[in-house]
Amino acid sequence: MKLRRFKTRNGSIIEEWPHGTSVIKDGFIDDYKIIESEFFDKDDYICLFLKCGSYPTGGQHGEEWDIIEEVV
Repeated sequence: MKLRRFKTRNGSIIEEWPHGTSVIKDGFIDDYKIIESEFFDKDDYICLFLKCGSYPTGGQHGEEWDIIEEVV
């Protein structure tokens, strides 16, 4: 399975990181690993909020973690 990568509002790149407790909704999961970031530690994990019909949002991590586009 190829894991998708996304760019967030704060410019970080995160990658899907599915595990046993991940939630899936509308083709997105709620767990991600930080791949690239100027301000946050690489390989840290974040859990995002899943909404219907849109990219996951930062939830308790704040709007800076809202996903804005998929990175190919």
